[in-house]
Amino acid sequence: MPRLFASLRQRDFRVFFIGQSISLLGTWMRSAALGWLAFQWTGSEFKLGLVAVVNSLPALFLAGWAGSLADRHSKLKMVKLTTWSALLASTVMALLLALRLDPGFPALLAMALWWGLAQAFEAPARQSMIRDLAGREAMGNAIAINSAAFNVARMVGPALGGLLLGSLGAAWCFGADALSFLAVLYSLAVIPETPPRLQRGDGSLGEVWAYLRQDRASLRVLLLLAVVSLFGWTYATQMAAYAKRHLGLDAHGFGLLLAINGAGACLGALWVAARAHKPRPLRQMAAGLALLTLGLLAAGQAQGLALAALALFIAGLGMLLFFATGNTTLQARVPDALRGRVMGLWITVFMGSAPIGTLPLGWAAEAWGSARAIQMSGLLCGLLCLGVWLLVPAKGQAPA
Repeated sequence: MPRLFASLRQRDFRVFFIGQSISLLGTWMRSAALGWLAFQWTGSEFKLGLVAVVNSLPALFLAGWAGSLADRHSKLKMVKLTTWSALLASTVMALLLALRLDPGFPALLAMALWWGLAQAFEAPARQSMIRDLAGREAMGNAIAINSAAFNVARMVGPALGGLLLGSLGAAWCFGADALSFLAVLYSLAVIPETPPRLQRGDGSLGEVWAYLRQDRASLRVLLLLAVVSLFGWTYATQMAAYAKRHLGLDAHGFGLLLAINGAGACLGALWVAARAHKPRPLRQMAAGLALLTLGLLAAGQAQGLALAALALFIAGLGMLLFFATGNTTLQARVPDALRGRVMGLWITVFMGSAPIGTLPLGWAAEAWGSARAIQMSGLLCGLLCLGVWLLVPAKGQAPA
């Protein structure tokens, strides 16, 4: 237990962690409500995927630039500004629904873009802050604990969102999300400012590419992440259709299915946190990829809630075992002066590559059903990751 929560001994990271954990509950309630409304209003798997695409597009085009800004300017101020922007977006959506102004599907797309813009600038700054708040020795544990909090919220948030959707309506989900941002803003207000670490170079993304040419291990992690984001992570965009059309679940069942998937992911993150003092990154990443692939293949075959929940639990476990280990490995190798830009590139491939995989997944789901599409994406994910692992050997050392 002391090793599991070692990073929380640092006061600044502890305050930051608590604020983020509260906000993440609201974020997952909002995500569940957004997907449910999109599918309920349109009945289209493709349009359900389109909402996720629009939400991810800003990361594809802007996260790299945002990472450069994080290296040059105050990360704390960037997170504060983007948090206020996301809070405003959630407030607007809650008011539109509460006043029964019937915003419609185009408004859902606009709001998804708004949240996506805020996240594209917030995520690289927040990720690169972890090293400053927790310290280098506790960084691996802090990243994994942060991932665990993300997935505890992913369990509890959708379950709460499903309850609110079924009893009080979607407006309450967006309103709860807006209120949850206040916890983040309070935590940021009591954390001291850290000066930018960029001391040499021009702050461009070209420096990151030069670094990756020397450090092939980091390059392989990023390529694997891109493949998993394209063909593995995107299964989450079809969960509403999978729950409603394939399994015949209502909003409560949909929330339960997301929560079980998040429970597996939380277990994966906690495993990485407990083993941060004795990491075995290659073994953990390989195990995570294998579990994710097998879980998605099994989910496509499942006909009932019990088997589907078990398969998605395994998929969630594997996904976070891979993501948390990959993030920790990358941040442990990257120089401090490049951290914001490398995390910007991480967010670009993590979130920004999703649109490329989400639309084909939506088309496949409309043609063959969401279950078959999820199964196909799992198979592609496993085969392509195996190809990257074999074709990109981890040669070279990280520059000093």
